Amino acid sequence: MYSAKPHFEYNSTNVKLPDVMYKASPMVIICDNSGDNNVTQELTSLKQRQSDLLQGLDDMIERVNKMKSKVTTTINKDDNSEFRDIVIHACPSQPPLSLKYLIKMLRQRFKVLVKVHGHSSVTNHMISFLANEETTNRNHYDIIITLIWKSAPNDPTTHLHPSSSPIVGESNLARLVGRMLGYYDNTPASFMINTTTDVIYDACDVINNIGSTKKQRQDALQTLGGVLNNNQWFMGKVPTIVDCVAFSTLQRCSTTSGQRWVAPWLERAKQMFG
Repeated sequence: MYSAKPHFEYNSTNVKLPDVMYKASPMVIICDNSGDNNVTQELTSLKQRQSDLLQGLDDMIERVNKMKSKVTTTINKDDNSEFRDIVIHACPSQPPLSLKYLIKMLRQRFKVLVKVHGHSSVTNHMISFLANEETTNRNHYDIIITLIWKSAPNDPTTHLHPSSSPIVGESNLARLVGRMLGYYDNTPASFMINTTTDVIYDACDVINNIGSTKKQRQDALQTLGGVLNNNQWFMGKVPTIVDCVAFSTLQRCSTTSGQRWVAPWLERAKQMFG
């Protein structure tokens, strides 16, 4: 190891302390929290404005809650305002025969207005199918059904709102009406009824589908025959919405040979829906 001499040697005689000082204003003022004597007028005004704003918001929330409670108590549980305007596009060569019965069922619970128009793409407006009902005030009706005959695919399309997706097919139109009337998909206890209804609707869709093969249609007919069994109607002793959809389907079906139940059932259905 080696030692080195210090570069600096402290000596009080060669250190000079400053003898000149100056005063500065304090940067922090400690206020007395015991009162508002030291609070500026601007801060007091801001606190008052905040208090007034919060009070105004509380009053607004209270008024909104009162309005919500009033609206809730005045709405009917059977309100179908979202279904008030139902527009159906159908081709005259394949009319939705179930529609007349569906309207009849709706009229048991609602005031229904039926309007019929013909698009320029067709010349046959099927005047005898449904009549155009005249009215001066649409607000007197709960539901307005507008049928428009136009050159369209075989399946009718139902529109509830211009921006909503169309409901395609008679079966789905019947599902919609069934829900509006509380017949379909309304309680867990009706699970078996809903399942049987879906089986019938699905079989009708297969028969109506122009892309279905002859075998697929025959299988669908066998399914309908199995559901009908020895009953007078598909759901038992009385006709329902599913019967009118099956009637419309079988009226147009040309491959019912071999299904002995079809002819006598159609004769019975014509008296009810024809």
